[in-house]
Amino acid sequence: MKAESRMIRIKKMRLKFLYIPMYKTYFTLSTDKDLTKKILAHYNYDSTKVLEYAGALVSLNDCNHVLCVHDNSLTTINHEVAHLATVCLKYTNCSCDISHNDEQFAYLIEYITDIIYAELGIQNVLNANKKIGFRIKNKVHTYHVKLKS
Repeated sequence: MKAESRMIRIKKMRLKFLYIPMYKTYFTLSTDKDLTKKILAHYNYDSTKVLEYAGALVSLNDCNHVLCVHDNSLTTINHEVAHLATVCLKYTNCSCDISHNDEQFAYLIEYITDIIYAELGIQNVLNANKKIGFRIKNKVHTYHVKLKS
């Protein structure tokens, strides 16, 4: 899935902000602590606490966010995507009550995850009895998966 995006210049860097159209929200993904520090400094945001964590979601304002994943983990990506989905629903005053119907929340998480995986070049498919792998910032992670039939 190719997401709509916009490019922003930050200290001689071009930074891609991905767009979630139904919530009028932009976010960028940082998988590097130095990059996170530069982005947050550009927005006059103190990065001290953010850099201590494996991942974080930093809301720059109602519709611009930085999704930070510093440990190269899909689990951390998923965790931060859940935060981003919650923030999208909150800032758009959505009356979604996930205790009664979580479909809107689930589809939003799916959409965000798809565009992040596409951006990172990760295939979102598991094949039975096959080795799967993914690469984040030139670090290769491989898992052997055996699915029950």
